Amino acid sequence: MGLLAYVSLIFGDESADETKQRTFAISALIASPEIWESFRLAWLNRTGGKIFHASDCESDHGDFAVTIENCHADNLKLYADLVQILAHSGVRGYAVAIDIGAWYEVFPGAPKDWGYYKCLQEVIKHLPSTVGRKASTTPGCCTNTWLLCQNGKSTIFS
Repeated sequence: MGLLAYVSLIFGDESADETKQRTFAISALIASPEIWESFRLAWLNRTGGKIFHASDCESDHGDFAVTIENCHADNLKLYADLVQILAHSGVRGYAVAIDIGAWYEVFPGAPKDWGYYKCLQEVIKHLPSTVGRKASTTPGCCTNTWLLCQNGKSTIFS
């Protein structure tokens, strides 16, 4: 029996507080191309193609500002619906967040961009095991291939 590669699509995002002094987080979603496409279509159908920013949706800003056609309750319903779409999609995820202040108390000389790299490292380290559990139950499956997309550029990891 030959090798079977499990190809996954990954979407990542990072976030920090306004000052980048308190918290920093990176998360990633991963799925097979088939699961991702089904998820993507359901998501786009529910958002009407709008780019979703949770903070804008919760606080009625940007594309989610309150209008005659859209009230705060509509935004909360959209958010809840999107959570359900994700939860029932088969897409898996991993997230890491750090307390930047506590880190610098312990390691005062750490580089200022440390939070980004530490969170990214942890997500990359643990994300394969997220899918690896599924891949390990597939007969003949012994390799994973990861397609990481960032700022429109793709990198393949095996």
